[in-house]
Amino acid sequence: MRIIFTGTPGTGKTTVSKIVSKKLGLKHVEGSEIIRKKGLREGYDVDLSAVIVDEKNLAREFEKFDDCVIDSHLSYFMSSKKVLLCVVLRCDTNKLISRLEERKYSPEKVRENVQSEVMNVCGNDAFERGHVVLEINTSKRSVSDVARIVLEKVDFLLNG
Repeated sequence: MRIIFTGTPGTGKTTVSKIVSKKLGLKHVEGSEIIRKKGLREGYDVDLSAVIVDEKNLAREFEKFDDCVIDSHLSYFMSSKKVLLCVVLRCDTNKLISRLEERKYSPEKVRENVQSEVMNVCGNDAFERGHVVLEINTSKRSVSDVARIVLEKVDFLLNG
């Protein structure tokens, strides 16, 4: 079983996915570590302050993990046939701005990520790729509440 988490940086992917993986007894896989360890950087876009990633090879690397929770805003590149659930975490733009500024993101990077959130880039891409999508707004929910919603959906998908 694979569960993937996607969403704009700052929406809570890592925090929630770690809780879900622990509760389900599944390995937690961080996309950023895979990119770094496997050398999947194709370059760097200075204008966007973003790493350019080899998406096909990233998806192949993700597929090497069975029974896991994958945490990456690029996780939706995996084939939907190999994923039980794609969790898209969303966030109110004001809260997102605050979170990204706390992380010391540049004003340009904050603006780019807020724009991606407003346009729901991760959610739309996951849906277009055929994933079973669970979209959750994390703005006014506790981490444990978000994890509970995900676990309930997983239980429903597995047990009806």
